[in-house]
Amino acid sequence: MHIIRDAIAFIKFIAKLEKEVQAGKRWTEISAADELKKYRRDGTTDITRTFHFGTPTEFQKETYTRVLMGLIDLANVRWPNYLYGRSLDALARRPLWKVGLRYRHGTGHGIGSYLSVHEGPGSISASSSRPIKTDNRLDEGQFFSDGK
Repeated sequence: MHIIRDAIAFIKFIAKLEKEVQAGKRWTEISAADELKKYRRDGTTDITRTFHFGTPTEFQKETYTRVLMGLIDLANVRWPNYLYGRSLDALARRPLWKVGLRYRHGTGHGIGSYLSVHEGPGSISASSSRPIKTDNRLDEGQFFSDGK
């Protein structure tokens, strides 16, 4: 139920953000993060969302599309038991790698509320971007986020 409450809080924040941007209020990443903390006081899961207000450049469209392509690849893969998360991570990064781009954080990790949002035992991450101690094999019944 925590994830549902968190989703509702996030949607309320998004609605406020969009309304105020359209009304001309200036937001920064810091002011948005501070405001979002107020909405999510009942706990949180780690999510990554990108908002763009205005007209995106061709480069922004391409990179956003390539990230989406990687997420779709990851969402559609079936893998054998006991595969390491770093192998799945490579699937998500492949569309960016094709054009020499990358991101410097994990692709997915455990889902938690009131705990560490990066709890293991496993993660979907390149071993260089996460401590080795979380580089465990994935097992049936584990749940992970799928997002960058």
